[in-house]
Amino acid sequence: MLDPLEIKILSTLLFEETFEHILEDSGEKNKNIVSDVLRTLIVKDLVRVYEKQQERYIPVAHIEPDSFKGQYFRITSKGLKYL
Repeated sequence: MLDPLEIKILSTLLFEETFEHILEDSGEKNKNIVSDVLRTLIVKDLVRVYEKQQERYIPVAHIEPDSFKGQYFRITSKGLKYL
C-alpha cells in the first residue's frame, strides 16, 4: 500500500520529469521528504531513472541521490498498477 504522497509523485511521472518538477507538483515543501519518497519508489521498481542524451532518454543504473541533478524520472509499468 502506498501513502498519498507516493501516489501523487507516481501520478506526476507519466513522462520523464526532473526532480524540480516532481517537487513542485507534489505540493510538499520539504525537499528531503520528496527525495526520500522518490528513492523508495525507485528501490521498489515503481520509478525508473533516466538521463537525457541527444534528445533521447536513456535508462541509467545509478542515481545521484543528493541532488538528482541531470536525471529524469518516469513511472514503470509496475508503478502504473498503483494509480
